[in-house]
Amino acid sequence: MNLLIIQLNEADAVVARFQRRRGILTFLQGSRRPLPDDGALAGLLDGFDPPQGEQKIILVLPPAMVYARELALPISDRRKVREILPVELGGETALQAEELVFDGIPLGEGITLALWCRRHEVAELLGRLAPLGLEPEIVTAGLLAWHHLIPTDTVGPVAVTDGQGLMVGTAAGPILARTLPAAGDDRELTRALTALEVSRDIRISRIIRHGRAGSAAEPSLSLASGLRETFAYDSAAALDLAGTYAVAKACTSGDCVNFRNGPLAYTAGQAKSRQRLRLTLLLAISLVILLFVEVGVRYYLLHKDVASLDGSVRKIYREIFPTRQKPVDAVAEVRSEIRRLSGGAAASRVLPTLRSLAELKGEEISGFYEVELDGTQVRLKGDARSAQAASALKGRAAALFDAPEVSEIKTKTTGGVSFTFRGTMKEANR
Repeated sequence: MNLLIIQLNEADAVVARFQRRRGILTFLQGSRRPLPDDGALAGLLDGFDPPQGEQKIILVLPPAMVYARELALPISDRRKVREILPVELGGETALQAEELVFDGIPLGEGITLALWCRRHEVAELLGRLAPLGLEPEIVTAGLLAWHHLIPTDTVGPVAVTDGQGLMVGTAAGPILARTLPAAGDDRELTRALTALEVSRDIRISRIIRHGRAGSAAEPSLSLASGLRETFAYDSAAALDLAGTYAVAKACTSGDCVNFRNGPLAYTAGQAKSRQRLRLTLLLAISLVILLFVEVGVRYYLLHKDVASLDGSVRKIYREIFPTRQKPVDAVAEVRSEIRRLSGGAAASRVLPTLRSLAELKGEEISGFYEVELDGTQVRLKGDARSAQAASALKGRAAALFDAPEVSEIKTKTTGGVSFTFRGTMKEANR
């Protein structure tokens, strides 16, 4: 993810691009350039390389455009603070609440720093940047992120200034933020710090200057956590672009002030999200369709297997009962016939006899297609591959039948012969 910070000042603009990877910021490019008298922004990215991958644009408003006031609001939810501030400040601002855009940050101990700016001024800047392909996703105030420039081991409150704004706070967050008049000296800065020390009974431990107010000899700024590493130990670049670094840190840590809410809310991101969701929805619909197709194919194959099984059952039924009409339940009728053949004294000999005949058949006998059982008398008709095979059946049947006889051997036009077999079951096999 690339972060493009556009910081607008009274007379110039600072543009810097950072790369965030695994929570670490890396400085890619940056410049400070004067703004023309007409305030044109067309040349902001002259000399910058095209972005590689996704890029988030952040606009930093000039300190003079942002107004602040401390309120007793023991609320930490930023969304709720934005909803309450128009009511709390109603009638206390120069403009109606509908003409302003609000945000706020908690200062601790039930105190909230209320922030607002004129909506039409922000909308004008957005309208000038959008045609350049630079529509910001976040519009913020840079001085409210300067606590990221304070070294974490600093004891006591610290003042941070770039000559246009002042932030007093610790590494944990700001305590006070205000703009400074363009006097060109430190009189207003000294007056503001003195008033703060007297009213709050605190003592400012140090003053950190950066940007145009900084000095190449300023040693304290380089002690801020990660600042030197981000700018590859280039002290001059770190001092000049420290404000953009602080904004980038605030955005990555989630405590950045954002005036793009309400009517000024960023909608391009929503369009991108809708497009991604549309693709996800299409993939989900495709998955559901594939699941239904798979279920349909499984049902078709199962129905085809059941139909094939039913056909086999009907074929076997017709072979067993050739004279019967279409059965109601073929399987049940076959089971009933088997139970009938298995029950009773006479019927108890049927299945053993048929089993014995099946064992006598051998490979040369094609099959028996008609069997008559009358007590111990057996008469059957069958097909054999040859007359010799039919005659050989008589020899094999002598072990089970008395006086077995094979007769009426006739040659068939389709090959093989048909024959008739008669015999009486021996006493031992009855």
